[in-house]
Amino acid sequence: MRLEARGLGYTYPAVPQPAVQPFDLTVTEHSWISVIGPSGSGKSTLAKLLAGLLPPTEGTLWVDGLSTTEPEGERRLRSQTAVIFSNPQNQFLGASVEEDIAFGPENLGLSTAEIAARVDAAIAALQLEEVRHRAPHELSGGQMQRVALAGALAMQSTLLILDEPTAMLDRQGAQALVGTVEQLYTQGHGIVWVTHDLIEAAHAQCVLILERGKLVATGDPQKLLVDETLLAQVGLSLPPVARLAAALEGVGFPPLGRPLQPAALVERIWACR
Repeated sequence: MRLEARGLGYTYPAVPQPAVQPFDLTVTEHSWISVIGPSGSGKSTLAKLLAGLLPPTEGTLWVDGLSTTEPEGERRLRSQTAVIFSNPQNQFLGASVEEDIAFGPENLGLSTAEIAARVDAAIAALQLEEVRHRAPHELSGGQMQRVALAGALAMQSTLLILDEPTAMLDRQGAQALVGTVEQLYTQGHGIVWVTHDLIEAAHAQCVLILERGKLVATGDPQKLLVDETLLAQVGLSLPPVARLAAALEGVGFPPLGRPLQPAALVERIWACR
């Protein structure tokens, strides 16, 4: 799947300032894009635009060459994308995990055998066998997010749009979810990850930085996320690991660069021995 935004923007009714100023973006099943920015920068609005949950007030969204302003393009977008929000409880419709995962395929009018096969495959992929008969609302936050992802897999969605998916998880749960999404990415799913956490953003191939609805920078996270001047300009600060590296240099360590992951910093410290 190829998703293309061309001059895409959105202004909420009765609000003079655009929530998202016109931007261009291409997303494929080989893409992992992180969207970062301060609160109110337009991150969630951008995610909803890409998912087709908001009709753009400017520009056009294309799916495999089909405009989403046309019925066929809109159908293709909805069949190929899935959105996971920070609180998946609001998305659950089934009384049990397996019923919830089956809800989407059932609405496609698939055969009973095909629905069962998709549900079983999604449950296996997200390691939900032990909770398949439990009510989704009884699960931990991390398990709920995995159920939401399983529902997307059962729909055979190509593009996964995750809007602050770790906001309600502890650090361990957040790391586990990132690992799960990394596996889905290697299996051919495109990822758009909206986050306030720059460490999570660093897992992407490309990062987009928003400020007041404007796309101010896009590029390699290993460069943009350690650009202290750029981050300060939009009201963000260096990730904790990069700040620690700078502090260590300040007390006499050799140059450590600005690593984004703890393991990378430890490796550089050991290399200084």
